[in-house]
Amino acid sequence: MVIIFTGPIGSGKTTQLEEWVKTRKNIAGILMPVLEGERHLYSIYSRKLVPVEIHEELSSDEIIKIGKFNFSKRVFDWGNKEILSGFEENNAIIIDEIGPLELEKAGFYYSLKHILDNRDKLRNINLILVIREGMVEQVTKYFNIDEYSSVSSAGEIKSLLN
Repeated sequence: MVIIFTGPIGSGKTTQLEEWVKTRKNIAGILMPVLEGERHLYSIYSRKLVPVEIHEELSSDEIIKIGKFNFSKRVFDWGNKEILSGFEENNAIIIDEIGPLELEKAGFYYSLKHILDNRDKLRNINLILVIREGMVEQVTKYFNIDEYSSVSSAGEIKSLLN
């Protein structure tokens, strides 16, 4: 099952998922919390927290630029590996979030594409995608996601999965 968790920017989607994940087993994926004003990737699978936003000068092939933000390509590569490691061993995967980066084949594009291309395994897991309000149609069309449930709270996810 594909579940799309959507809401406005800054509405607490990640915070809700952080709390919800604490009560679940057999779940993996990546959350993207903002801590002290900086974006991080948190692997639910390995429980590692890594800063993804960068400010120092790096070569252009090491940076992913989106709007006013500069992200580390290396950290996103790590995040994709964490998602795929968890995909093989768990019955639910969260990817926080899917948006403009993925529409440019960056960010979590490669892990999401791998999961969506693996339809047999996808039938046996719950894929939870965080997509900001206003981008759901664009993302689902781009990735050919035809069947999904849309929710606006972690409580609704819990109801769908129980």
